Amino acid sequence: IAIVIVVAIILYFIFRDKLNNREGIPQSLLPVYQYYESCIKLETRNAIDIAGAQGGAIESDNYVPGSEYAPFSTHLNFLGFPVKYWYYVEGNGIIREDIPTKSEIEGEMENFIAEGLAECDFSEFYKQGFEIDKEEPEVNVDILDNKVEIEVNSELNVKKGNDRATKKDFKESVDSKFGKFYNLAKGIY
Repeated sequence: IAIVIVVAIILYFIFRDKLNNREGIPQSLLPVYQYYESCIKLETRNAIDIAGAQGGAIESDNYVPGSEYAPFSTHLNFLGFPVKYWYYVEGNGIIREDIPTKSEIEGEMENFIAEGLAECDFSEFYKQGFEIDKEEPEVNVDILDNKVEIEVNSELNVKKGNDRATKKDFKESVDSKFGKFYNLAKGIY
């Protein structure tokens, strides 16, 4: 029994990299894929931060100023960030509501992440002799109460020497209470 246990432990340590890497990506190419996954997480965190700071919007709509009668505008300038009002009075006295839906926020995050991934810098890997070819990403974001889940469909081909690999689907999750706070804000409103 002791011999079987020792052999099992030795085999585990010999093959643990292959067990952890179920996608068949050679060890020499893993840093490129790990870097791309870190780009996905970074862009997602940036999107969450911007949407949280700007009242749920990443892309700022047209600014509509108020008037002497109704000094409100569509946005509050808070430390240089345009925070959209969910409820405001236009210059002509008409009351407006502009509450972003969760699907609208997800759509803006998807666009933001896709644009950011296009700027993901692989220059250090090119210097090391890697050949990297990536498609334009298709991003899907799902905002949950305590996390934001991201799916990126973008074929990433990596080659170095005799090693080559392709991966198309990337799934990441970022811990964030954005969804919970959004629901609380809507409840308070």
